[in-house]
Amino acid sequence: MPRQYKRTSLQQSWDTGAMQSAIKAVIEDNVPLQTASIIYNVPRNTLKRRVLGKSIFATGGKKILGSIRPVFDEKQEQEIVEHIKEMETRFYGLSKKDVRSLAFNLAEKNDLKHKFAECLYCNSIASLNRRKFAECLYCNSMFSKSKKEKGWVLCPVCKRWAHEEYAGRGSDDEGYICDVCKP
Repeated sequence: MPRQYKRTSLQQSWDTGAMQSAIKAVIEDNVPLQTASIIYNVPRNTLKRRVLGKSIFATGGKKILGSIRPVFDEKQEQEIVEHIKEMETRFYGLSKKDVRSLAFNLAEKNDLKHKFAECLYCNSIASLNRRKFAECLYCNSMFSKSKKEKGWVLCPVCKRWAHEEYAGRGSDDEGYICDVCKP
């Protein structure tokens, strides 16, 4: 059964061509904002922001809804899609975690402004959320309440976190296994 969506808001219900004409009338013909908004049937405050150049993303007659902006342009997104498809043809499917990590690394290498989060200790976006609520194996303090200069290490066997100072190791050390899991 198809859904019948009915728009409940009148936000940005103006015509893009009318907005461009109104901007042109205000800038080139020195028509007052109030008059241009009435003539072209566009919101006065929206017209004012666009004439004064206060909208970073919404310029001219372009409509922008919401606060979320794409990180990658169309070409970069297509590159990611092609890479994922290529990996599939080689029978190496990527998990959600792999795709997120791929997107993060692509954004970082291209110096793109993004809101991706990465776990600094294990290079995983998903584990960052789990680790926020982790407790130290030795002192039971919460990771989210610990100081940033205190390092943490993860036991690969039981997947529990510990402060480096209690574990007696650094985050760069390979092969850490906690006292509970050691044979």
